[in-house]
Amino acid sequence: MWRSLARLLIVCSLCVGLTPPTAVLGQLSVEAVDRALDIAEKSAERGLVDVSMRAVVGALRFGPPTRVEFPPAVPIRHWGARVDTSQPVPPGPALAVARRVPRLLRTLPSLWVPHTTEQRVYESLRDVVLPAEHPFQGCLYPTAAQGNPLQPDRFVPAPTMAEDLVAWAIRGRMLPDLAEQILARDTDRSPETYALALHVALALDQTSQPVERPGGQTDGRLAERQALADRLQQSLDLSGVKLTPLQADVLAAAALPYYQQRRDLDVAADVFAAVRRSADTRADGPAQPAALLLAARCEFAAARTEAAVESLRVYIGREVSSTAASQARRRRQSVAARELFSRGLRDEAASLLPAEILSAWQRRYAIDQTDRTTSEAAESHGVVRSPSLPRPVRTARVLSPDDADVTPQQIRICRLDLETRTSQTLLTLPDFQHVAAPALAGNGRQLAFDACFPGEPVTSAGRIYVVDLQTRQLRYVVDGSLPSWSPGGQRLVYSAVTPSRGVWVVRATGEEAQLIDATGWSARWSPDGRTVGYSRYVNGVWSLAAWDLIENEYFVAGGLSPQRAAISPNFEFTPDSRSMILRVAAGGDRSVLQAVRLLGEERDRMAEFNQPFADEIAIGPNGEVVCCLRRTTRSGEQLYLVGADGPVRIEGQFSDRRNTGATFAPDGRSLLYVSKPGK
Repeated sequence: MWRSLARLLIVCSLCVGLTPPTAVLGQLSVEAVDRALDIAEKSAERGLVDVSMRAVVGALRFGPPTRVEFPPAVPIRHWGARVDTSQPVPPGPALAVARRVPRLLRTLPSLWVPHTTEQRVYESLRDVVLPAEHPFQGCLYPTAAQGNPLQPDRFVPAPTMAEDLVAWAIRGRMLPDLAEQILARDTDRSPETYALALHVALALDQTSQPVERPGGQTDGRLAERQALADRLQQSLDLSGVKLTPLQADVLAAAALPYYQQRRDLDVAADVFAAVRRSADTRADGPAQPAALLLAARCEFAAARTEAAVESLRVYIGREVSSTAASQARRRRQSVAARELFSRGLRDEAASLLPAEILSAWQRRYAIDQTDRTTSEAAESHGVVRSPSLPRPVRTARVLSPDDADVTPQQIRICRLDLETRTSQTLLTLPDFQHVAAPALAGNGRQLAFDACFPGEPVTSAGRIYVVDLQTRQLRYVVDGSLPSWSPGGQRLVYSAVTPSRGVWVVRATGEEAQLIDATGWSARWSPDGRTVGYSRYVNGVWSLAAWDLIENEYFVAGGLSPQRAAISPNFEFTPDSRSMILRVAAGGDRSVLQAVRLLGEERDRMAEFNQPFADEIAIGPNGEVVCCLRRTTRSGEQLYLVGADGPVRIEGQFSDRRNTGATFAPDGRSLLYVSKPGK
């Protein structure tokens, strides 16, 4: 054993301690690097961390090897003109080593950590990605992005060594050092190093958020971190750079988190502009359609409409003659039409699309010319149509406050004037035994709610009704609960258990019910009409999810980690559509009201309650938060205004009745709420 270990150390010293004869030409051979990686792997398994690290860094100090020392021993023989294509062509020696490096460096740190510090692990990976003997280019050892044939327009980035290096820099608290190392490489202006700089700048920006410390102090290094992130982003200059397809994939993967988190969109748009300029437009269309579509969406988000239209033009590609390529190009034209029409860019669509596709999409969006806004035009994306089942519906009456049939035991819809602190009854619903979750449309006239008749169980399988507050006409819409209006008042998003459980979208007329997510519940429509937010339950874990209707993308709010406890329904969007306010149970009757950022990791604690919470929240256009609480477990519900000092009961509501389900009027000067008879 000791003899073999000594032989291992001697071979390792020859490989990494001395200058091999093959290094005279400026680079190690492929065979020498492969032998050194074998030594690094075996020594790490035996706990010889120093030897393993020296072998890796010494072997890769010139970057990926390209020179083969020994030619193949067996010459390639050709037998006729036939070629066996059933087996993949094996990679050459240099490509095999380049593929081995990232696989090996993802397993070695777990063997190194028990015997050394996280800082040393980071330093070893840094010397591989930014090798000292190769100062003109960073070495990320990437692989080409793999597309999904079933989703050809979804960009799936392939992992690189950049993500691993940044992760270990964070663990070793060496992220500023990595930023300084990148900035110090004045001769390195390669796209790979730019991609690494994007990863580091994003990590610095995310870790530069203020962190409260004892005594109300903040970390003084936060400003320095933010300055480093700014310097990294300012060092990026891709103007005039011609990218290879692999480099375009690496840069697009680095810019993708900026677009997803809506951070520094101008920086991401500059990167995607370079990806577009370097696109290889072959006869059958662009070589990287998913990256080009992602570039267009990012440029739209950065308000660079002309550049986004140009990205869509390159994304569509040139006219082709083959049948398969022509069908693919026609599909891309339809995707581009959706991107343009959903944003109201009709003139740009006319200049980009053929007459046949243009007329088809003009007919599809013809409703926009009447009373549908541009944000409403995006509401039909990202949903799956499913037929609704007809169900007999009982009729119900709506009575005015002066009607002789009105009694104190009936459910009322009331208006609370927040300036005068007085309430008035708008109408009475005598035939219902339960009314909940009222939602007022943007025109201030239509009120949607879910209700059930006497004798029916109060469950999630209710019915949604809409009442006109002026004409007092009541109509049934669809089976479901928890309705929420789109900003234009043309559609409703709601939760249902029939014909399939999940979050649904339906027209206000009750037609064209469409399923969004079978695992979702309690959906709300954002004020800007772009996003539908809802809670999601998968494999026993709850999370806060959102669906971007314009980009047709689904994501999970990073500010709220997946949890086992159920997320309370009736949460609401903030007026800027960037956060959602919801209740998080804290044990017993205690609960905490939090504002969770949809894009990012921020989460603000707003208030804490020590009394029963009725799971209903309303947010005004100016940011006022109203919730429904009970003083005790047996007392009736009342409306409270959430302030800096906690919840305060709103004066002017009917104190002898149970008041729930508040919803703000569009001007924010009054509240509409459901008033039920007291217990």
